[in-house]
Amino acid sequence: MGIFWGLLSALGFGSADFIARDASVKLTPYRALFYIHFVSAVALLVVILFDGIPATATWASVGLGMLLGSINTIGTLLLYRALTIGKISIASPVTSAFGGVALLLSLLAGDHIPFGGVLSLLLMLFGIVIISSVSHDPNDASRKGLKGLPEAVIAAIAIGLNSWGLQFIVGPLGSYLPTLIGRVMTMILLSLFARPLHQSVALPAGGLWKILAAAGLITTVGEVAYNIGVQGTTPGIVAVLTSLFSAVTVFLALIFLKERLAQRQWVGVGIVFVATLLIGYFQNFGG
Repeated sequence: MGIFWGLLSALGFGSADFIARDASVKLTPYRALFYIHFVSAVALLVVILFDGIPATATWASVGLGMLLGSINTIGTLLLYRALTIGKISIASPVTSAFGGVALLLSLLAGDHIPFGGVLSLLLMLFGIVIISSVSHDPNDASRKGLKGLPEAVIAAIAIGLNSWGLQFIVGPLGSYLPTLIGRVMTMILLSLFARPLHQSVALPAGGLWKILAAAGLITTVGEVAYNIGVQGTTPGIVAVLTSLFSAVTVFLALIFLKERLAQRQWVGVGIVFVATLLIGYFQNFGG
C-alpha cells in the first residue's frame, strides 16, 4: 500500500499546486490560500467528527502542531506567490527542495545521515544554482524566468521545517488532526494580518468556488495520503514517491501553459528532480 499512498500524495500535491496557481492569479495568493485552506479545514472537520480525536493527543503535540502550521502557512503563501509571478517549471522544483532542508535539519539534530544523502543535498544546491543562472543574452528565456525564485527558495525552507517537524506530531495526533490544525492556523493568521499587509480575505465571486474547492479537496487528499502512508510499514517508499509531486505540476504547466525555459535551466530542473529522489532514498533507506 505504500506505493499507492505515495503516488496518491504526489498526484494530490502536484495537481493541487497547479490549480492553486490559477486561483492565485484570479484572486491573489493571500486570498486564494485563505479559501483553499478553508475548504480543506471543512472537509477535515467532517472526517474528524466521524473518526474522532486520537486518545494519544496531548496539548504539547497540539501546540507544536500550531507552530508548524504557522510556519507552513508562510511557506505555502510564498509558494503560491512564486507560482503566480514566476514560471511553474522553476518554482515547483525549487520548492521541492524542502526535502533537502528536512535532511539538513536531521543532520543538525544529530541524526545519522548517509554520505550519499549529503552528496544528494549538494547536487540539489548545484541544480538550483543552474536554474538561477542568467546569461547576458537579452533574448535568453532565463532572463525572464527568475521571478518568484526567491519566494520559492524561502518556501522550501519553511515547508522543509514543517515537514521535518511533522514526525513529532503525526504519531500522537493521527493522520487528520495535524493538517486541520495547520489549516486553522492559516485562517487565523491571514485574518489577523490582512489589514496590516493591505490584503483582503473578502468572499470571492461565486464562479471561483469550483477552483478553490478543487484545490482545497485535492491538497487535502495529498496531505492525508502522506500522513497515512508514513505511518504504515513502508514510510520510506511513501516519502520518495511523494517527492515526485513537482514533476506532476511541471508536466501540467508544460501541457496547459506551454512554459518555456532555457536549455540549461531544464538541466537544472532535471538535476533537482534527481537529487530530490536521491535524498528521499538515502534518508529513508540509508546507504
